[in-house]
Amino acid sequence: MAGRLGVVVPVRLLDAAAFGILAANARAAPGLEFIAVGDVAPAERDMPANLRFIGAQCGLYEAMNLGLAAASADYLLFMGLDDRLIVENVPRAAEQLPGTPRFSLIALPYVYGGRQYRLKPRRAAPGAYHHQGVLFDRVTALRLGGYAKQYRLHADLDLMFRMQQAGPAGWIDVALVEFRSGGMTTTGERSLESIREINRIYKAHGVSRIDRMYVFSMVNLTWFWLRRRLLD
Repeated sequence: MAGRLGVVVPVRLLDAAAFGILAANARAAPGLEFIAVGDVAPAERDMPANLRFIGAQCGLYEAMNLGLAAASADYLLFMGLDDRLIVENVPRAAEQLPGTPRFSLIALPYVYGGRQYRLKPRRAAPGAYHHQGVLFDRVTALRLGGYAKQYRLHADLDLMFRMQQAGPAGWIDVALVEFRSGGMTTTGERSLESIREINRIYKAHGVSRIDRMYVFSMVNLTWFWLRRRLLD
């Protein structure tokens, strides 16, 4: 299992609480490579061998790019500190990772609100997936330059499309993450900006918007915007 699968976690502040969460995950899944990127790396204290910290003051996607550059695993999962790693599923997912040739990315189910969502890859065209439901091939992601700086909110969607244009996507029917928190778009604060950016990315890559994930995103973002307007 070692060396095949890694996890990158961007963290706003690598304080004692964050260290405790990351260290617990690393100890529970010793076969995973864990890289945390954030401000003020803590002093080493009973550090699990498979956990590494990168101290940096930077934005979300820049932190992910730093983790991408520092990792050595074949496939990388990007997740938030508030998300739950489903450690009991890690061995089964790792066993199903393909050899050579590798996929550009591998889609996985993800869990949200106690429900599992499954977005399988389409053969005909690139698909959009939940960020915590994707394993990125590290070599391909590096070759493509990682997360683009031109997108503030959805550089993950842009990278998914570019990865699938570089090679086929695979599927492993094993969830690894329970998604637990939202971002600025879920508060409605940046919903309109988010809608515009998603449409820019779809248009830039020539991807059809007759897509379940696109419709799901538009409906939710519109609701978040309306809810904020009603509460203001």
